[in-house]
Amino acid sequence: MDGSNKISITVCGDGGCGKSSITLRLVRSQWTHEYDPTIEDSYSVTRTIDGVTYSLNLTDTAGQEEYRGLWSSSNLHSDAFLLVYDITQANSLDALEHFNSLIDMERETRFEQGGVLPVCMVAGNKCDLQAMRQVSAKDGLQWAKSRGYGFMETSAREMVNIEETFALLVRKVVASRAQHVRGEPQELPSSTARTEPLTPLPADTEKEFPSQPQNEQPSERPKKQRWWQKLKCWCNHTLNIMDSTTALRNNSSAVTSRRNSYELGDFETGQQWSEQNHEVQSLPRADGGKDAWMLLGACFLLEALVWGFPFSFGIFQDYYINQNLFEGGEGGIAAIGTTATGLMYFAAPFVAVAGQRWPQYRRPTMWTGAAIIVLSLIGASFCTTVPGLLATEGVLYAIGGVITYFPAIQYIDEWFIMKKGLAYGVVWAGTGSAGIVVPFFSQWLLDSFGFRTTLRVWAIILAVMMTPALYFIKGRLPVTGSSAFRPVDLGYMKRAAFWVFWISIMFEGLGYFVPTYWLPSFARSLNMPSFVGPLGLALYNVAVVVGAVSMGALVDHCHAGTASLVSTVGQMLAIFVFWGLTSTQPMLYVFSLMWGVFAGSWAATWTGAAAAIRNKEPTGSNMDITTVIALFAAAKGVGSVISGPLSEKLVDIQANWQAAYAYGTSYAGLIVFTGVAVTLGGLAWVGRLVRLV
Repeated sequence: MDGSNKISITVCGDGGCGKSSITLRLVRSQWTHEYDPTIEDSYSVTRTIDGVTYSLNLTDTAGQEEYRGLWSSSNLHSDAFLLVYDITQANSLDALEHFNSLIDMERETRFEQGGVLPVCMVAGNKCDLQAMRQVSAKDGLQWAKSRGYGFMETSAREMVNIEETFALLVRKVVASRAQHVRGEPQELPSSTARTEPLTPLPADTEKEFPSQPQNEQPSERPKKQRWWQKLKCWCNHTLNIMDSTTALRNNSSAVTSRRNSYELGDFETGQQWSEQNHEVQSLPRADGGKDAWMLLGACFLLEALVWGFPFSFGIFQDYYINQNLFEGGEGGIAAIGTTATGLMYFAAPFVAVAGQRWPQYRRPTMWTGAAIIVLSLIGASFCTTVPGLLATEGVLYAIGGVITYFPAIQYIDEWFIMKKGLAYGVVWAGTGSAGIVVPFFSQWLLDSFGFRTTLRVWAIILAVMMTPALYFIKGRLPVTGSSAFRPVDLGYMKRAAFWVFWISIMFEGLGYFVPTYWLPSFARSLNMPSFVGPLGLALYNVAVVVGAVSMGALVDHCHAGTASLVSTVGQMLAIFVFWGLTSTQPMLYVFSLMWGVFAGSWAATWTGAAAAIRNKEPTGSNMDITTVIALFAAAKGVGSVISGPLSEKLVDIQANWQAAYAYGTSYAGLIVFTGVAVTLGGLAWVGRLVRLV
């Protein structure tokens, strides 16, 4: 590689401000919440910027006061300096004065020697911790502007403005070198010129008879530093080295200390300073603002469209069974709905990992998935066999649904930080909202026009309504060319906390889908009117809206284990008491409402579970919350796929005991199975008791 493409960068700042985290984010796309004081580390990384590949040699330097003297002279020979402070620690900005004074000396030396001047930028790190902010963006910007430096606010944890900061440093170095090659005069920034220019010592003959030159032209360069000032700086630097060496020897056994993991805060600024107009440019506001709420509304609508149809499959299942229109009879019809939802859940981790690694392909993938959904329903409308329906309305719909939905919700993690649980709860309430309308509308279409026209009408509706939803689903964080590939860390899967939640969700998934798929058939078996089944599903979905939003808000303020206990107890009461004792319409409606509130809110606990897993991580892994949620969805998918065919077998079992209410019907085995499954779903709370989660 051409030597002109090699750039050395020194990262400096106070201890604990995140210098190592910023460096590791750039070099390895890795973030760590463990605080290990750095003496000095060096890294090399290549980046292609503006079509040119550069080799960056990074030096992560000591920030603690007792080790600052260990700065070697080679650090000051860097092409660029990144001065980092912590926005949650006011004194970390003041600490930059020490490093800036050393850089000023080096800059003056190069200026006198006619060399290329170093460039500097200031980075206000940890901008994700807005609730803990002590240094405003305005103060940081003013500090940088007063010295002629560039400015950005960064988050090593959220990987915001990391690539952009170093890219801007590279561009500044390239511009400075080009200016030097052209022979253009270089100006010292205001940081070096903020005091009166130093003058050389007068000659001996000038001490007694100073001359008064006439018509002297002002110098274009600052005058040389006085020799005793240089000697004083050299002595201070030498003493610092001696003190630091002693401190290092005396404290070598206590160098490493661990800081508590940072709480994720309101990610509101993420600001950068544009050198062209010297203005602060901000990322869109997180946890609020027009853009965030537009995205949330679009995701809510997409949730309703993608999941509302398969979750109301009970209406179609009842129609298919009673009309007996397909070759193959009733066998396998129940598996259509569970296959669609189950495959969407099960394929979610693969789609989430792909979306995390290649974020630039998320939006094209979403549009492709939407087209597949529409085609699957059109294809199902021409089917004459159950396997045909299973392949189109089940498998093909699932493929389109999963690659439409999961890339979309990955953007929620960018737009909502402090209100993440509430945001996911609102989105997941979309399924319930659709369920209020879809059952009645589908039942009317089926009774009036048959299933073929119904499926085609739904294909048109989905095509028309998904288009504006997908248009407004966009990312908040920029995807640069160098960060387009983002590695995913799955190390948390080795820990008990993850598997406690995963197994708990799998058990709950075994019982979750059973009532909604069999509710219309159950109502018909009790000789209730035909509207009772759709009305029960509609009430269930109304309750899902309330439960999902409420549970989402709850997990933002309490542990996921506690939230899962609330959901589990409510589900147990709904199954064993209200469904088991149902013999009238009012009791069936009460069951539908309770099941919607407590079972429908179960998924809203997943963001809290992901946060609990992250807090158990011994190392600051690069854990992606959406990928964790997708893995939880796979666990629920396992339960969905198993519960479909198993529920058919359980309904076929004839009870040989005498019992009252629903326990005396052919659905008794189904009720008991569902109740036991959701009870085992409370394993997350047990894990909380024994401190596994």
